[in-house]
Amino acid sequence: MKKLKPFFFPLFLVFLVFSLYIPFLNNGFVSDDIGGIVETAHTWTFPTVAVTKTVIHAQMLVWYVIYKLFGLAPWAFRLVNILCHAVSVLLVWAIVFRLTSRLHQVPSGT
Repeated sequence: MKKLKPFFFPLFLVFLVFSLYIPFLNNGFVSDDIGGIVETAHTWTFPTVAVTKTVIHAQMLVWYVIYKLFGLAPWAFRLVNILCHAVSVLLVWAIVFRLTSRLHQVPSGT
């Protein structure tokens, strides 16, 4: 049970992210989404939407895949954003957990 304890807090953080963002899942596109997604989606072709000579644009690739799977459904774009927020929260938690657990370790061999 002690080994499971560190995982309760990150699960709580993911729950918190979803509970804060899920109420807005069915909202429509707003502000820069209209110009960046709605008005340009019909021009996206693979791979030119995501790959240039030197750069692979992950955001455009993800938008292209969402558009091909779900069309211009705002909830699909928003759900991916919520998942990205949850992953970001977990990464920050992992970094802080790792750094603070090292602070509490007693150096051996002194």
